[in-house]
Amino acid sequence: MIRPTATAGALAMLAACGSSDYDGNIGKDPVEISAFGAATIVPTTTGAFPGIAAADTTVVQDGGGNGYAFGYALVNAADYGDDTGQANLAIAGVLPQTDLGTTPTSGVATMTGTYRLVVVENADTTTAPGTWTVTRPTGTLSADIDFGTGRLNGASTDGKLTLAASGDAGFADGFAGDVSYDGVPGLFAGELGPDDAVAAMTGRADDSFYAGGFIIGR
Repeated sequence: MIRPTATAGALAMLAACGSSDYDGNIGKDPVEISAFGAATIVPTTTGAFPGIAAADTTVVQDGGGNGYAFGYALVNAADYGDDTGQANLAIAGVLPQTDLGTTPTSGVATMTGTYRLVVVENADTTTAPGTWTVTRPTGTLSADIDFGTGRLNGASTDGKLTLAASGDAGFADGFAGDVSYDGVPGLFAGELGPDDAVAAMTGRADDSFYAGGFIIGR
């Protein structure tokens, strides 16, 4: 099982602006974002995202470099798609050097580990940063995985985080699915090997958003 370590800076409270449309992205291509949203993309090998300072990101990885990064900031929308102006964005992604081996096509596993998030509440397009509530929860997570069917069911011991995935061809199209944190829906995407899994996750409601990830193993 992967043993993660983490480095983090103080995440900045930055003003939201513009519309409140949400464009989530679960793939590895550039993502179009709105002025208030969340997205999952691939960071650099050091966990950097365009337009977001190192002090505003968190990187979680093991000694072999496997892991994920996440953060939030006011960014230039053009760095992430075709939009112009600025956008308040929660973002996360699996580090590109993550290599957990070939995903099995049969069998089952129960994996446990930890998740980490940044959660920003009371943060719609009209609230001032001074009114936002920022928390950085972490906890223990367990997931039952069926490699053959591509089904996954997981939950944290604190009852706040749930994961779900269902497919008809195993995980041939990638390791991805739905996530919910404290009732707020989102998406996860990452890498799945025979013994470990690493994923990034993001989600958004009308006045809150979150970004983070998890590392689990047998």
